[in-house]
Formats: sequence, structure tokens, C-alpha cells
Amino acid sequence: MTKNTRDIKEIIGGNITFLRKGKKWTQLELAEKMDYSDKAISKWERGESSPDPDALLALANLFDVQIDYFFHENEDEQKKFVKKSSKMFINGLLVTILLCISVFTIATVVFLIASLRDISNASTFWIAFIYAIPLCAIIVSIFLKRRDYRFAMSISLSILMWSILLVGFLQLLISNYYAWMLFLVGVPLEAAIMIYYFLKK
Repeated sequence: MTKNTRDIKEIIGGNITFLRKGKKWTQLELAEKMDYSDKAISKWERGESSPDPDALLALANLFDVQIDYFFHENEDEQKKFVKKSSKMFINGLLVTILLCISVFTIATVVFLIASLRDISNASTFWIAFIYAIPLCAIIVSIFLKRRDYRFAMSISLSILMWSILLVGFLQLLISNYYAWMLFLVGVPLEAAIMIYYFLKK
């Protein structure tokens, strides 16, 4: 016996609700991630309407499942369509680590070339490694944002902000005694990051 359209909409809606609650997201949070209105999400979950193919694909990518997952009620059948998120996480982590290693490798090459060209000022070129820190923080932030690890994301953003301020400080220190005051900018910015994290929790 085939399911009618109403049944399919309800099954899809139930699965969206289950996956959303599993992530501890509100309908509004899911709507923001999907770039849809929360009313649309509500209608999907109630079975009043169903996502179009593009939205269904976006949902599948967001929840790390295959599209077929949304059309099944049986948990055993659904397991066939759940992507191996742990494997995807490990792959993403490895790519992130390799990118960070590449950044520091480039910094090392820049340091060596600059030192060989200007031996008298070789001791000042270590700042290339400081420049690598915010670049790695950006890479890590992108990795964490895609997986919605908010607390880790806030730490990554803090590292990014303070490392950028450190780079500015070191550059200004050469000509300005008051360069340390640049770090005062970081206090309200750090507070903003923490407030944002706790508000989004």
C-alpha cells in the first residue's frame, strides 16, 4: 500500500522535527541556517507543506543524512541513510590540521628566505610565525562553524582576535611606545564574543 501525499508530508515533517531537536535548535535557528522563514519550517514540521528539492538537499547536508532519510519512519531503514558523520569529522579535522601545517610551513619558508636576504635583521623575521596564528584561527573557525561547535568556536574567535591585536602590537612597537594600548581594544571585543556565545546557547 503506497503512502498518500499527506502521509509523506507528515513523515518528512516528523523527521525534520526529530533531527532539529537532536541538534537542540529552535525552529528560528534552523530557519536562519536554511535562509528560510521560521513559518516555513513550522509548516514543514506540521506536515502542511514539504520542502522543495533544493531545501531538502540543504536539510540533508545540514543534518549529515541522505535525502532518502526524510521519507522513512522506520529507524532501521533510516540508519541506512545516515552519513558517517564521525568519518566526515575526522576527514574535516585532518584537512584543517594539514592547512594549518601548510600555513606554518609557508611562514617558515618566508622566515628563512627573509633571514638569508637580510642577515643583519634576521632576528626580527620571526614575526612571520605570529602572522600564521590568525590565519590558522580562521581555518579552525571555518571548520568549527560548519559543525556548530559554538563554545569551541568562541575560543577560536578569541584566539583570532587576540592574535590579530598581537600582530598589530608588534608592528607598532617598533615606532610607538604606547603600542600596548592596542590590547585595550580586545577587552570589549572579548566581552562581545562571550555575550554572543551565551545568547546563542
